[in-house]
Amino acid sequence: METRANPAQTWRFGVFEVDARNMEMRRGGTPVKIREQSFSILVFLLEHAGELVTREDLRRVLWPSDTFVDFDHSLNAAVMKLREALGGLPFFAEDLGHITPDVHALRERLQIPGMAVLQFAFGNDGAHLYLPHTYTADKVVYTGTHDNDTLLGWWESSATEHERRQVEAYVGRCEDGVNWAMIRAASSSVASLCLVPLQDALGLGKDARMNVPSRAEGNWGWRFDGGALRPELAKKLAELAEVSDRLPQPFAASSEPASSNPEHEAVSMRL
Repeated sequence: METRANPAQTWRFGVFEVDARNMEMRRGGTPVKIREQSFSILVFLLEHAGELVTREDLRRVLWPSDTFVDFDHSLNAAVMKLREALGGLPFFAEDLGHITPDVHALRERLQIPGMAVLQFAFGNDGAHLYLPHTYTADKVVYTGTHDNDTLLGWWESSATEHERRQVEAYVGRCEDGVNWAMIRAASSSVASLCLVPLQDALGLGKDARMNVPSRAEGNWGWRFDGGALRPELAKKLAELAEVSDRLPQPFAASSEPASSNPEHEAVSMRL
């Protein structure tokens, strides 16, 4: 993973301003003390906002292969200092599949939320760890990801009879489609963040799938029709966000001018 060019080398998000060129971070105009390695991690994450960043990416940036360090200890310390400086961290861990206990321990020690994908929850008893009643607040729940079929595509084309029975037993039948039953289940969970692909909110089938892993061609081609973003859909999502306490909270007011690069996205970090 390479560093992306940012001529100004500055970012603003909320009350924070990061100046990579001068190695400074300010909160509401006031300088914030931060260790050099923690600052380098923050800059790297900002450069790759919205992307998947792995531990190996961070190791290559901060500790070159010819340098001997206790990587886990050094990374833990740097991330904790970054958390102290920011009052929180703008990324979460992709901890899906078979994850060893030491990785879970690392995530919990660093207080980084993990992931749960609701579409994975109904295959067998072992998959029940993705069901909403098992979540804790340190989870980010997806109805599905870019690597899955849409909810309706999965329901109509690949879900087994057992999975369909399990879904209906858990969320019941729904007049507006299984996609909305699953969206409500995800949104009403205690997970700290709920992510719903637009295809699921629009109730689209398999033709709207974004990506099929390991398939060399035909991916990332889906685009939404602007006419599909109807006021009634916005109202429906807003009412669900309100009743499940997921309405976005505004940042505190800042005297700093608006950013020329205001994007501030969560980063998914693979542990």
